[in-house]
Amino acid sequence: MLGESVIDALVVPPNEQIEALYRLARLGNMEDVLRWSNRLDALDERYWPFADQLRALAKGYQSKAILNFAKRYYLDETETSLDHDTSTLDRK
Repeated sequence: MLGESVIDALVVPPNEQIEALYRLARLGNMEDVLRWSNRLDALDERYWPFADQLRALAKGYQSKAILNFAKRYYLDETETSLDHDTSTLDRK
């Protein structure tokens, strides 16, 4: 498994992709997570390390780790979006 500094440096897919991953992770179907990872590869080569990490977890049947991984980025993206929305409102 990758260390924290490497995980922090991963290029994160768009929020709608992370949301889909989060839903799959909650279901716990490793085959679906593997398919999602393979589709992510096709979107942009910058996502390959992210997809590779997911594949490693899915092949090891690490469903809790996948859920935590997805949740981390899903929550980060949601909080960033909320922060942006709030800052926009502050300027009005």
